[in-house]
Amino acid sequence: MLPANDIAERTDVKPPNTGNKGIGADPKKANSAAVPKAEAPGGGSIDQAGNVPNKIYPRGFDPTPKATPDANPFNRDAKIPVTDILNLIGIKPAFTGSGWRAEAISAHSMAERVGVKVGDVIEAINDQPLGEKTVFGNKFDGKSLRVRRDGKPIQIELNR
Repeated sequence: MLPANDIAERTDVKPPNTGNKGIGADPKKANSAAVPKAEAPGGGSIDQAGNVPNKIYPRGFDPTPKATPDANPFNRDAKIPVTDILNLIGIKPAFTGSGWRAEAISAHSMAERVGVKVGDVIEAINDQPLGEKTVFGNKFDGKSLRVRRDGKPIQIELNR
């Protein structure tokens, strides 16, 4: 045991650092934040950032679009090409001189349910003959197809 007068003279003895900023804390470090150190490598990470990072959006995406006062979100005069209509009901079409030939039929599609077969030539939709540049109005209501299968015309109702 050390004599009492030796303890008072020692300058290398410091009060224990409890991590508090109160009693026993180092007054020089009172304003600094305690940062825990990783005891084992690969432990984890600590995020001490004070600023919120900028959000990164995909090219062409503007989260704050500027709307014009006269903006009309719907084009009431839009025209729908026949290829879009045929793709919508599940037919992959190819134009031949007399109509649109079904090259493929999508599984579980409307075309498969109503009985359209690969090789059918779609001649008309809703009794409107189809050409290479046929378009429909924006209020299209497909009710029937007229197809030619093995040289015979067949009327197929789409409301099944």
